[in-house]
Amino acid sequence: GWGAASAMAALLIIPLINSVHKAKYMTASDSRENARSWINENIEEQSKIAIEGYTAYIDRKKFQLKSFDRIVDRRLEWYVDNGYQYAVFSERMFQRYFREPQKYPDRVRRYTRMFNTLELIKSFDDQESRIRIYRIPRQLL
Repeated sequence: GWGAASAMAALLIIPLINSVHKAKYMTASDSRENARSWINENIEEQSKIAIEGYTAYIDRKKFQLKSFDRIVDRRLEWYVDNGYQYAVFSERMFQRYFREPQKYPDRVRRYTRMFNTLELIKSFDDQESRIRIYRIPRQLL
């Protein structure tokens, strides 16, 4: 009857839908890869770059790179004083704090200050993540 036919159709359609979603995800541009390519093509070699977790893989031979769990664990002035020129942030890292600002008020405040103070030069979005690249000024106003 119709019940058996409907069940059989569901058994065939669900894997097909999952395969379509997986193929779409696999062929979609990846924000981390796009950020890596853009950095390699647009940022001067040996620039000093701060990156945090879940960002792009950046060539450590081409750039002066320092990884931080969270860039906001150090004050903005520290990056300026230590000659950093760029900061690369991942929404996968910072968004967790903005989802619970009452639990992480200090981190939200620090991220907000950095985002409002630094110059956003490029942002890459995909279904999984957003990568933001900021220019750090030589001095703060």
